[in-house]
Amino acid sequence: MLLYFHIPFCASKCGYCAFNSIINNIDLHLPYFQAMQTQLKSFLYHLNPSIESVFIGGGTPNIVNFWLYENLFQIFMPFVQKNAEITLEANPEFLNVEFIRHIQEYGVNRISMGVQSFSTQKLQWLERNATPHSIQSAFIALDQANFKNINIDLIYGTPFDDSLQLLNELESLQQLPITHLSAYHLSIENGSKFKQDKRQNYEGEEFSFLLEKAGWWQYEVSNYVQCKEWICQHNLGYWNRKEYIGVGAGAVGFLQNYRYTNLLSIQEYIKNPKYIKKEFLSSQEESLERLFLGLRCAIIGVKKTDVPNQENLDIAIKEGIVEERSGRIYAKSLLLADEIALFLS
Repeated sequence: MLLYFHIPFCASKCGYCAFNSIINNIDLHLPYFQAMQTQLKSFLYHLNPSIESVFIGGGTPNIVNFWLYENLFQIFMPFVQKNAEITLEANPEFLNVEFIRHIQEYGVNRISMGVQSFSTQKLQWLERNATPHSIQSAFIALDQANFKNINIDLIYGTPFDDSLQLLNELESLQQLPITHLSAYHLSIENGSKFKQDKRQNYEGEEFSFLLEKAGWWQYEVSNYVQCKEWICQHNLGYWNRKEYIGVGAGAVGFLQNYRYTNLLSIQEYIKNPKYIKKEFLSSQEESLERLFLGLRCAIIGVKKTDVPNQENLDIAIKEGIVEERSGRIYAKSLLLADEIALFLS
């Protein structure tokens, strides 16, 4: 089983962000963490799970004081498997040695840093507070704390991302001691400031081809490694449809045959952290979810017998759209995974 925490606090709202987050609400930090502890204890008491991986996302999890995490970790760590992957998302401008060393002591062994770009102009366009200098300072702090397992997030598909810009991004990331890369094509989502400003999606250059030439293996639509031992185990759990507990405002969980969602409002969640809205999945919905998630990952794939449209599957195999190995099928191009899933559904 997986465990996810949502930390919804930020210093500012990036233009592309459509996640559940708020700014300048320091007074809510403590009561929010207390509410998460209440919900977490309830789940652990009823499920007594064996936790394979933990992911603390946001928002900006490293904007809150490190000591707020201590009680949280004390509650769930007895349920965590030995050597489990424990990730915390972080923004570079708030990452320092003191914070890193304390969360290491609690159990965090993987950092996922929201870099997004190494270009000042592009960072400003994305409405990020980070700068190339703050990114460099964050990596100096990670080095001083002897932190080894580091992912960075990058965004491409902006008006600046021509071939030269992407090459510059690649050269910059190649100089960093990172173990994992998440590269996302910018998508203008409902609820974001960019959507309100009526900005448009940009096609631009595809980044994956450059990354592949540089030795990065695309094991999932947006995720890359150069060494398989650094594959994100939490991500694999999602694509494998493993059960997961979601804790925090608006967080989603998946248990047995239902998905649940917590209260979206942070204030309402603090008042009633145990309330969840359940959505029961039909066998057909489960089959489609298994198809769409499995084809997004080069490691997981889908059982051949689980494909709903066997006639189209024969066509896809014959045309080389998918490949079959040991009774499972895999998308030949992860960039077309969703389109292939639709064809086979």
